[in-house]
Amino acid sequence: MFSWFLSRLKIRYATQKDYRHIERLLDNNWAVQARLFRDDIREKLTELITVIAEDRTAMRGLLMVEPIPPFLGLITVVAFHDNTNLTTTLDAMIPAVEDKLKENQIHCLTQVGGDMWFAQELPKHGFTVRERIVIFEWHGLSLPYLRPHPCLHIRSAHIDDLPQLQVLDQLTFSPMWYKPKTTLREALGKAAFFSVGVVEDKIVAYQWSDVYSEQGHITRLATHPDYRGQGIGAIMLHDAMRSLLDLNIKIVGLNTQESNTDSQRLYQKFGFQQVGEPIGVYEKAIINATFSEL
Repeated sequence: MFSWFLSRLKIRYATQKDYRHIERLLDNNWAVQARLFRDDIREKLTELITVIAEDRTAMRGLLMVEPIPPFLGLITVVAFHDNTNLTTTLDAMIPAVEDKLKENQIHCLTQVGGDMWFAQELPKHGFTVRERIVIFEWHGLSLPYLRPHPCLHIRSAHIDDLPQLQVLDQLTFSPMWYKPKTTLREALGKAAFFSVGVVEDKIVAYQWSDVYSEQGHITRLATHPDYRGQGIGAIMLHDAMRSLLDLNIKIVGLNTQESNTDSQRLYQKFGFQQVGEPIGVYEKAIINATFSEL
């Protein structure tokens, strides 16, 4: 049955002409999970690695992956027409993604969390749990009093800060969590609030926060390793929370690694509480065979 199914399945890279069919797949079908808004999917359709599976009657599957050089490709959108031959379809699609990732010298494919139907599929395709993240929420509590830092100045971030922000990001986070320059540049224009902490003309911290459907989200909080232990991270978080409160935001969420107990203590000090169960971060090493060889 599988050989019959695969003989009728075509795997290829998407073009902008496919968007109308992709939109239909996203709207009407069995299983969809997306880390991108619909407009972003359309805008980045060919910028990201977008693989589709189709037969003579319909588009059967969609897989979008964001290359984050030099370390990983992040799965951003997954959609399937139905659960018929799901495992077999993914087996056919993943090598096409891997082929493009290897062209970018990337050797790891990553999925963060996801719906149960997809999480259950991942081990069948060579994914293992690398890390777990926990989700915290804050619900309209008062903010703690913080003593000011004598040398810290907080201002809005601007495009000229991009080189320093990228260096700071890589000093702060492990490679799996690096943000590429393109993502940071986009955030500078689209984030609800993006501010930097400056000491003697050097950016030593930054926060990036967003608003989704009247709920705030602390997307990024970073402090230079040489300036930790001075309360700067707490001051930057306070700055983000005050900005969100000024918009009458009553619920704020954020994520952090399960192993990052220092950050968790900071968030709890502000009244954040963990919600739900930890979310798995799945990782797959890129195989040697290429899509063109299969």
